[in-house]
This record gives sequence, C-alpha cells and structure tokens, in this order.
Amino acid sequence: MKKNKYNILQFTIIIIALIYLSSCNECPIKDTPPIFICNVKQMTVTQFNPQFTKLDTNINGRDTSFYVPVPQYSIHSFLFPNSGGGSGSLPDESSYKISEFSPVGDKIVFKANGFDYYAAILDQYPSNYQLSGDLLVDEVYIDPGGNPDNNFAYIRFWGDLALISPPTFKSENSRAFCSLVTGQIMQTIGNYNQTKYGQGITSRLQKVAYNTTTSRISALDKQNREVQGITIPDDIKQKLVEAANKLVYRIKVYFGDIFLYTAKNGRQFIITISDINRANPDPRKTRITVMFNPLSGE
Repeated sequence: MKKNKYNILQFTIIIIALIYLSSCNECPIKDTPPIFICNVKQMTVTQFNPQFTKLDTNINGRDTSFYVPVPQYSIHSFLFPNSGGGSGSLPDESSYKISEFSPVGDKIVFKANGFDYYAAILDQYPSNYQLSGDLLVDEVYIDPGGNPDNNFAYIRFWGDLALISPPTFKSENSRAFCSLVTGQIMQTIGNYNQTKYGQGITSRLQKVAYNTTTSRISALDKQNREVQGITIPDDIKQKLVEAANKLVYRIKVYFGDIFLYTAKNGRQFIITISDINRANPDPRKTRITVMFNPLSGE
C-alpha cells in the first residue's frame, strides 16, 4: 500500500514539473556559442589555355581549313559553392569558346569611314572582374628537379583575399586541415585584412600591364569580330591602356599557402594550395588543387 502511495506521489511530481516547464515564458535561456562545422572540400583546376590550332586538309578536291583546340585547351575557372552541400563548379569563360582572344574591360566606340567600330584590348585571359568563377589558373611552373616546394602558380582571383602566414599546410589530410583552421587560424582570423584581387599581398602580387605599342588593340564590329585595316585613334588607345592597367592582377601561390577569401556568393572560405602538378597522361596539363572550408556551416 505504501509503495503504491509512493508511486502516485512520484508520478504527480513529474506531471507538475512538466506543466511548469511547458508554461515557462520568462525562463532564462542560455545562448549556445556558434559551432565551427568542418566541411572540407577540394577541387582541381587546370591552367587556362584558350588556344586553337589551324588544320589544313582537302575534301573532295577542295582545300579546307579547320580550327581545333590545342591538346592543352582549357577555358574553365573555379566557382566556390553556395552552400555546405556543394563542392563548387568549373564554369567556362564563355567569351573564349569561339576565339582565343577576348576584350579586356570595356570597349570604346569610334567612327571610321562613316561606320561605328569598337576599340578594345584583346587578351588570352579575362580580367579579374570578368571571371565567371572565383579563381582562374593563369600560369603554372613545375620544378624540373621534381621538388614540389619549388612549384608555383599564378592565380587571378575575383574577390577579396588575404594571405595567412604563417602557417603553411603541406598535406591533403582533411582532418588535419580542419584542426588547423578551428584552432590556430580561427584564433587569429581577425588579424587579416582582405583586399580586392589580393592587391594588398604585395610580396606575391603581379600587376599585368598593357601598352599602346605591343598590346593587341583591335577594331571590332558589333559581333565582336576583329576588322582589319581600321586605324584606331591614339587617344582612344591611351584611354584603353589606362583603364586596363587597373583591372588585371595575379597572385603567386606556392604549395601549402593558406588564404582567407570572400567569394562571389558572399561566403568566406579558408583555402590552401594542396597541390601544384602536371598530369601524367598526355597532354600532361598543368594544374593546381585547392582544399577549402567555409567559415560557417551554412
């Protein structure tokens, strides 16, 4: 009998406690600190090369020419993912799909022989702000002696960038990278000031320069095709050069470098250059691999 009374009392206390908790609107709530979620991804990006080669042949007695991509042809950049569920993508720089040259920056309209033409500086690489993705591999150097520490590359970035140094990270171990980011790097993340295209990384920055004599300055029609025999006024050439010389910057990167980067989608990433190499199968394209982790788990 006493045992039954004890069970009834215990049950009653539990019910009262549940009613109190469910009706508590003024109860103090502790804020849960944000948790850094490790979501390490990586992507390999090939060196940009929009070149074509001309093939002459004869079909049914008629000489014919074809333009085909060179073996190292590659016109993609890398775009960081919009969410934690993605690994990013490799969008084509579409202006190079039909020509190995494309305008850098804005074109300037001028008249010649009573017609409107467009003056432009043409280049085999897009400027930073024209990138479809977040980064483009401009150039890769592979050490002939086989030392990966001597390999380097030049990258054009679309967004804001800061070099985190020290440390470096010479591994493809995702767990180790996550530990480094959540520990040492996150403790000092506020010390790094990002700059557009990485212009503040003066020790690694290379500004691409154009001029009125050796740069390819051409007259274009409305379809963006080059028109031969049209003279472009010198003052327009000078304006094009002055504008273009503020647009193109590339950053020298080495194996193990770590950067803080703000992507096109507004997300921030810690990225490391986890490999710089040349592929084994022909045509042995040069490429880099980036390992990255967002600063939030979204």
